[in-house]
Amino acid sequence: MKSHSIRLNQCSRFFLTNAGRTLWIAFCLLLLFSAFAACRDEGLHCRVVRVGEGYGYVILQGRDTLIVQPYVPAVGGRVPFTTYHHAQAVGELVCRKLISGDSPAVSRDEVEILR
Repeated sequence: MKSHSIRLNQCSRFFLTNAGRTLWIAFCLLLLFSAFAACRDEGLHCRVVRVGEGYGYVILQGRDTLIVQPYVPAVGGRVPFTTYHHAQAVGELVCRKLISGDSPAVSRDEVEILR
């Protein structure tokens, strides 16, 4: 009888120790994954989109659309950006302004400088 209780005690200690470690590791990984996902989902980012014969940009926060800008801002008319890189540069400027708490509005000079 004594040998069975000793084996059972050793087995339960071994299981609890390994299970506890496994659960602790799983918990830590879950926290890291959720923190990473939250940072990625909440961050502002710019996505360049095709608009007819040109480009525009969309500002997103996670999965939410904040700004849709199909045309070059601060210039008259509905004129899309002529290059992908110009749309990206202006969109990233708008993101930086939003992150710093400024108005997302851009001036004609800012648009021209980024050309």
